[in-house]
Amino acid sequence: MSIEKLIKKYTELLTAVIGDHEKVKASESGHDFEHALMVANYCVRIADNARTAELAWVAGICHNTDHLIERGLISKSLRKHHKFDALVREKLRKYLQLTALNEKDKDSIIEAVAEHRKRNDPHDNKITVTLK
Repeated sequence: MSIEKLIKKYTELLTAVIGDHEKVKASESGHDFEHALMVANYCVRIADNARTAELAWVAGICHNTDHLIERGLISKSLRKHHKFDALVREKLRKYLQLTALNEKDKDSIIEAVAEHRKRNDPHDNKITVTLK
């Protein structure tokens, strides 16, 4: 699927993610929406098949979620909370509710975003490998 078709298909998701980037002034950091879009577009180019490309593109669009939360989508008292990963996953789940993806695909995307900062692992799913 072309990037133009992905943008059209996932307009509602894009609108939500862009809005959150603007809300926390992510343009003042290295993790602005343009960075997310660039990563997503590279995922399409390197994926080994169309389905992986689509899901990795969605993961790329969402992969700044941890930074958005750190920058203010949650209260300062929760930023260092021991359940930070759970908060990131909860926000990702809210984003993905804006899509028609099935639960298995959503889970793969959430896993990829949650794992993307870590070292490569032979157990990484295809979406995670592509996003990394």
